[in-house]
Amino acid sequence: MFVFVFVAVTAAFLVTLVLGAVGLGQVEPLDAVAGLLDRVAVVVASTWLTALAIRSLRSV
Repeated sequence: MFVFVFVAVTAAFLVTLVLGAVGLGQVEPLDAVAGLLDRVAVVVASTWLTALAIRSLRSV
């Protein structure tokens, strides 16, 4: 189960990070939401680290 969570969260992180970076480059449809995409990328990365910590605690 954790494998699917890690794959989904990693994919979401990479997509939001790339789209945010493109938006910060002032590309038209993404320039209005670039900051939001960067914040979503940070939240997704934090979720990934939390899931990793929970998995580590359960294996102890």
